[in-house]
Amino acid sequence: PKQILLLNVDQIYYNAFEGIDHLEFVSIPGSVKHILGYAFKDCKNLKRVIIQDGVQGIGYYAFYGCSSLEDIT
Repeated sequence: PKQILLLNVDQIYYNAFEGIDHLEFVSIPGSVKHILGYAFKDCKNLKRVIIQDGVQGIGYYAFYGCSSLEDIT
């Protein structure tokens, strides 16, 4: 699947990946402390998200409009 790996990132900003249609899988490492609002807004093909231990906060509507989202672990 088409995916991104987040390395050496401590925060995912507002609208950071908004509307990236080819994104299917995201693994968020524990080094990311906060996922801000609308970070993955309208990623319509995003199916799976893995959030590792260490993430302290997920903002409002972080996955808003992710209509294919099946699993968040």
